Amino acid sequence: MIESLPTILGYAFENIDAKIAGLGERGFSNPHKMIETSPAILGYAFENIDAKLAGLGERGFGNPKKMIESLPAILNYTFKNIDAKLAGLRERGFGNPNKMIESSPTILCYTFKNIDRRLHLFSKLIRLYNLPFDPTELMERDSSLFSNKIDKLMVLVRILRDYKVTLPDLNEEVMNEEVISRLVKLISRLVKLNVEDTLVALSVPHDKNESILGLIHRTSSIRKQKLPKDIKRQIIQASLDEASKIKSRYFRGYPDKI
Repeated sequence: MIESLPTILGYAFENIDAKIAGLGERGFSNPHKMIETSPAILGYAFENIDAKLAGLGERGFGNPKKMIESLPAILNYTFKNIDAKLAGLRERGFGNPNKMIESSPTILCYTFKNIDRRLHLFSKLIRLYNLPFDPTELMERDSSLFSNKIDKLMVLVRILRDYKVTLPDLNEEVMNEEVISRLVKLISRLVKLNVEDTLVALSVPHDKNESILGLIHRTSSIRKQKLPKDIKRQIIQASLDEASKIKSRYFRGYPDKI
C-alpha cells in the first residue's frame, strides 16, 4: 500500500480509522479491501464519495456500492466519462449498458477502440458460423468477453476458419432462447481457453470435422497435463507450418520475453 501511495505515511491513524468507519457507515462491506485495492481512497473526501454514489444511482445503476467495491477506481472517473461510455455503448447496439457495467465495472476502463476491435472479431466469428445473434448480444450475455486479449481473439478466429471446426448440429427451426444461450456459453468457453493449450491440442491428430466441443475437451485434456509454457511454445513452433498464419499471428501477439 505504501509503495502504491507513499503519501499514506503522512496520514494520521485517526484519519485512517475515520475513513474505514465512514466507508462502513455508508454500507461498504469491506473497507479494508477497498483501501488495499485503491489506497487513493484515503485521500477522497466523503462529500465526493457520497456524490459519486448519488450520481451513479441517478444514472440508473442499481447497486453503486457494489460497483465501487468491485472497482474502487470508479471514484476517479468523472460523470462526463461515465455518461460518454453509456452513450457510446448504446450507439454500438448494446441494449442495457447499465446492467453490463454493473456486472463488470471494468468495462468503464476499456477504450471504444478496444471495444470496437472486439466487436469486429466476434462479428467475424459469428459470420463464420452464421450464428443467430450479433456481437453486441454475445458480449452483453457474457461481459467477461470484453477483457479477452485482442491477439488471442485473432488467433482463435484464424483457428476456427482454417481448421473448419464445426458447431453442434442445430435445428434452425427451433432457435429458441435456450439454444441461443447454449451457443453463447459454447463460444464463451472456447474464448476462455488458454491459447497455447488450444494450439497444442491442434497439433495432436484429430478428426478434420471436429466439433467445437471436441476441441474444447481436447484442450482441457492438454491443460490437465500442466505443460510448461516454453514446452508448449516449442510444440506450436514445430507442429505448425512456417507459412501458417495462425502460427505467425500467435508469435506476433505472444513474443518471447527477453
